[in-house]
Amino acid sequence: MQKEFDDRGVQVLGLSIDTEHVHKAWKNTPQDKGGIGPMSHPLLADVKKEVSDAYGCLLDNGLALRAVYIIDKEGIVRSEMKNDLPLGRNVEDGPV
Repeated sequence: MQKEFDDRGVQVLGLSIDTEHVHKAWKNTPQDKGGIGPMSHPLLADVKKEVSDAYGCLLDNGLALRAVYIIDKEGIVRSEMKNDLPLGRNVEDGPV
């Protein structure tokens, strides 16, 4: 999937309200063990929850919704998909 993004000149970023230490453990854990395994794109730590809040993903209880955004080169959000926490999802099912 990363090759498709690269071919289109798309930059992929991940973001989570967890710390970089949690991210490292998450990436070092295989998917079949509950982790995400190796990633080919950066995963940013939004520990102050400022980005999550700015994009309307921060819940009143301090948790963040799972979301995918497509943002163009001018910074305009062209597509967004938010999922409630109890819902599982596959990132390959993102907005089209």
